[in-house]
Amino acid sequence: MNKRDYFLMCMNTDTYMYRDWVISAFSVVDPRPHITEVTYPYQIIYDPVDPEGLFFAKPEGSGYVSVRIEGVKHDHPLYGAKEGVDIVAGDLPLQHDNVNTTYGIMLGNMYLLYYPFGNKFKFHNGVITNDFEQRLTVMLSDNIPGRVGEQPDRIYVHEFEKYGEACGALAGYDKLFASSGSLKALTVDPAVIELRDRLIEENKHQLFDRRVQAEIEEQVVAADKASFKGDPAEDFLITGKSFNPTRKKQLIMIGGSAGFGGDDGGSASFIPTSLRDGWRVEDIPVHANEARAGSFFRGKETALGGADVKNGTRMGMNSKIDSDYCGTKIGLPTTITSSNSKKFYGLYAVGKSDPILIDENNVQQFIDRPIMVHSPAHCISKGDAYCKTCIGKTWSLLVHGVNNTITNIGDVFMYDKMKRMHGKALKTATFHFLSHIS
Repeated sequence: MNKRDYFLMCMNTDTYMYRDWVISAFSVVDPRPHITEVTYPYQIIYDPVDPEGLFFAKPEGSGYVSVRIEGVKHDHPLYGAKEGVDIVAGDLPLQHDNVNTTYGIMLGNMYLLYYPFGNKFKFHNGVITNDFEQRLTVMLSDNIPGRVGEQPDRIYVHEFEKYGEACGALAGYDKLFASSGSLKALTVDPAVIELRDRLIEENKHQLFDRRVQAEIEEQVVAADKASFKGDPAEDFLITGKSFNPTRKKQLIMIGGSAGFGGDDGGSASFIPTSLRDGWRVEDIPVHANEARAGSFFRGKETALGGADVKNGTRMGMNSKIDSDYCGTKIGLPTTITSSNSKKFYGLYAVGKSDPILIDENNVQQFIDRPIMVHSPAHCISKGDAYCKTCIGKTWSLLVHGVNNTITNIGDVFMYDKMKRMHGKALKTATFHFLSHIS
């Protein structure tokens, strides 16, 4: 049997659910079990008849027989996660069309889509992102006793629990599919250092300007990211902080350093070298101020956010939600953009006749044009009460939803100060006045 057909057979017989099988299929295991040591059907084994080949244990009668997997060797992984393969409709138990995909994507689909949900979702030929979990939250419903009458367009708690199990199982394969180390991960491409030196020389009279510092850092970090294309560690360094500030400061340049900065009487500094290059004596005060500032903001200024949370709790402790819609036709003027659209999901836009719930299906019609969004500030419910429309769908699901929205403001301040301890990237952003004041 060829390796493709063997893989599809394992997908259709639930063999993929065995951790031992996944590790054996995508890596080199030595020694592999003998036919007399088989613990589950279709397990990958070796046969002394051909020590150089790979075999699997096919159930037959009350035992197993050894079947050769053609075209593979015992000292090579049977499959690569990014190895391409063509499948046709019906090859997998999960519904799909004829498609060119990879063995890794097929395994991910079987774990995250088929195992929890059966055929409620079609095969996804790519990375399953956070957007999928947003869909799940919209589709989630309580369990139905006896599971009689479950709808194909809804997700139930027992299915969501299986999805959590599948995510936990895949997390156990992180070292198998995402290499955390490579030669490139320990070094930096000389071309990135050349770019750094050239940009610093071209802007040597403007290095005091935070915008120039940010532009230089943005270009060298982008070049560093691009250098990892095709490297084994490419799938491990997936967060922005892996490159900026971590790799940037460690291997390329410290760059802009605000210290206490701004109103605290400090000033922004710029260090063109990296930690790998060593500390220059003249830069020691800058390093010291940056370390002290991170500790100070985390230790002292987080208390300001905590105080705001406590004040918000006291302010909103008597608030309640008393109706679905108070009837107001006034809202908060704002502009939804492609970059901030997700934060408006669950809020209501002021419509000509009735409020319009903003979600992933209709958000495009509101992007880049001024609209009014229902807000607690414009709710006309009596006394300490608010309506579900002005609060928004998400927060109004909670009995004390109003109180949570108020305390969330202090949470933002506290979180921002806490992050200072772990390093922050210097970046520029476009200021949209209407969006920011709303």
